[in-house]
This record gives sequence, structure tokens and C-alpha cells, in this order.
Amino acid sequence: MNKEERINEILFYWRNIAKENPVYDFNSTLSSDRIYHDLISRGVPKQDRLVDISADDSTKYPYYFVNSEYESPYANPSSPFNNWIKYYAHSNTEVSIPNNRRYFCQFVSKDEQAKQARENLKVYIPLDSEHIENGARLIFNFLEDNHISHESEISKRIRLDDIVIKLIRPDDVDRLIEFVNNNSYLHEGLLPANPFAFNRNGIALSIDGKLSYTNTIADMIDLYIDHKKESEELDSVDATDFFTYVERLYYAYYISPNSNTESYNTFNGFIARKIKEHYDEHHRTLSNDEIANLIENYRQIIGLIVKSSKPNFTYSDYLRHYSDNSKAVYLSDKVILETNRLLIEAFEALTERFGNPDGYRNVRAFFNIGLEDYITRENNLRARMINSPFRENLRLILQVNKVDFDTYAKMVLNQYHIDLAEIDRMRKSK
Repeated sequence: MNKEERINEILFYWRNIAKENPVYDFNSTLSSDRIYHDLISRGVPKQDRLVDISADDSTKYPYYFVNSEYESPYANPSSPFNNWIKYYAHSNTEVSIPNNRRYFCQFVSKDEQAKQARENLKVYIPLDSEHIENGARLIFNFLEDNHISHESEISKRIRLDDIVIKLIRPDDVDRLIEFVNNNSYLHEGLLPANPFAFNRNGIALSIDGKLSYTNTIADMIDLYIDHKKESEELDSVDATDFFTYVERLYYAYYISPNSNTESYNTFNGFIARKIKEHYDEHHRTLSNDEIANLIENYRQIIGLIVKSSKPNFTYSDYLRHYSDNSKAVYLSDKVILETNRLLIEAFEALTERFGNPDGYRNVRAFFNIGLEDYITRENNLRARMINSPFRENLRLILQVNKVDFDTYAKMVLNQYHIDLAEIDRMRKSK
């Protein structure tokens, strides 16, 4: 089945439940939860739905490091969960089972850049029970070997989002997807991607902040089926109509708010329900700032649902949504390389012209002020630096690396083995 057919299969299933059970209560926490569990189990083999990789013995390494001091008390010592914890005990990947989230085994790179990021690029790599233990090792070894910062988790149940990896750089997303697609073992065990999410080469991607993209899809299906049931239009349920309905909610609440419309009030009621759910679960009321953040987070997710439903939505659009909504800073390896090369060329050219440290100071002054007179016209250097995003890109690089100009300049000069004092000595000897 193609993506639309898979979406219709899910929508028709819940349409039929609504038809056959007139008193079934949609637009509720219970119905949304049931839709969510249906979503994550679609395409998972029946025998895999019974697997619990935190409790079941490993089928790959049943006695792997059995006596290790690193075992978690929250999982069977011989389970894949504990095998991963023991395997990565002396690595740059922190693996654990959180006390308050024992359903998941967490994998976090020790640099914590992805963990501390305001927003992440979320990659779903669902594997079946036969491949998940070794497959996870392949994936996280790849991330570690390539120094890719991530915050990730694996659920104890086999589902369409059993392995979730959060990254912060588009280049890393590209590398990870390429690795998965070129690895026959991973490809063999890959489960179908979530049809409601944007897919890149068969891998589902999302951006969802502190909430869950899949949970939000379930919520939207819940609202949609309830609306079609109440308006007696269940026979018109299909993928196109669903996305039109979600877009109508999004427009009425976020783009052109109008409290006199049914769509606005439906979504407003949905937000009120989510606030109550938080109170019921945590026994405290959300602050005004927390409510504002919740509403904004839903804007980001539902905006992506609407945009990615369009046939012309691309990976570049996905990255633009990430940038626009998270205020994230990302730079490709190519941009960093070009910026560094231009920086080095400027240091060399201005040192040869003005000596050291005057040449260095001119480059720094140009970066800080942007005055073109600081840069020589020789080899068209001034025009190339002025007519390119050199200063903007360098400023972003400093921001990402959390360093000042002088610290970064020293790093780049050392990386390229450039000695400005030696260049100055050669200039004076001519």
C-alpha cells in the first residue's frame, strides 16, 4: 500500500468503529489513547507485539556480561535493555533506564549538545524483534564513531517508533539515513514508516518539541472522527478530508483566530482538555507561561502536519520548518569549510600586506564592524568577503561553538597549520 492507502486504512478503521458503536465517546483522553496505540502497532507483526525487550531474555546474547556491575534493576539482567547498558558502559554514549520512564532505554551522547538543544530533528528507525538488538548497536556505534550528538531512546515494545533518535544537524540526519539505507541488516529489519509523518527515503521524520508528534496525530484523528460522527458525515472520511479538517483547525486557531467559528472552539476545547490532563497526571496547574508554551508547541507540530500533507512538501521545507519554529542554528559542513578557508585566506593576505599582528587585527575588525577598508582588494578578496555571507556564517559558527573570535581563529589557524608570525618574517625578508 502507498502512503495514502495506509492512512485511509487507519481512518476507515476508526470510522467503522464510530458507525458500529454510536455511543462510543470520541474527543476524549481514552479514545485518543486507543487511536495512538493502534497507530504505533500498525505494520508490526503479531508475534512482535508480544515482545518486551526490557523483560525478555536476549535472543542474541543471553549471557552477555551477566555479572556486570552496570546492570539496571529496572530490566531483566539478560534482556537487550541491560545488554545495551553493559555494552556502552565505557563509551561516549550514556545508556540508562530512567526511574520515571522505565518504558524506555535512553541513549545520550556524553557531549549533551543534542540533549540541551531547544529543538531536535527527530528520526524514527523502527526495527522488528529479530533485528532490534544488533540493529541498535549498529546505529549507536555509527553515531559514536562519527561524533554525532544525539538524544535517543528505544521503547520496550516493538512499534513503529521503537527507536527514536533526536539530532541537531541536518548533515547528521543525511548521514544517518544514508547509513540505514545502505546497511542490509538494518534494511531487512525495518518496519513501515509512520504514514502521517514526512518520509525521507523510507525513514519518518518529525519535529515536536516537548510533545509527541504521533500522539498529536492520534489527537487529530480523534477530533476528526468525532466531528464527522456529530455532523453525520462518516461516509466522507478519507485522507484528503482529514488533512483539510486539520488545516481548518490550524487556520482558525493560529492564523486567523475567530472565536465565533466551530473550528476555533473545537481546538480551544482540545487545549483545555490537555491542560486538565496535565493537572490530573501531575496534580498541579500549568502556569500562564507553560500554557503559552503548550499552545506554541501544538502550533509547531500541527503546522508540520499540515505542510507535510502537501504533495510538493520537500526535505528542504522540513528543514525550513525546523529553523523557523525552533530558532535553531545549523550550518552545513560545506558552509563551515568555505568560511574557514576565507578566514585563513584573509589572515594570510592581510599579514603579508600589513604584517603581524596588524593583519590579524584588520580581519577581526572587519568581522566586528564590516568596514570594507580593512580588507585588501588583491585577488578580489574584499569583494568576495563583502558579497558573501562570511560575517553572518562566522557569527553563527561562533554561536554554535560558544567561543569568541580570537579563540576560534586560534583553533582554525592551528587546524590549517598557519603561523602568522612566520608569514610576517618572510614578508620582512623580501
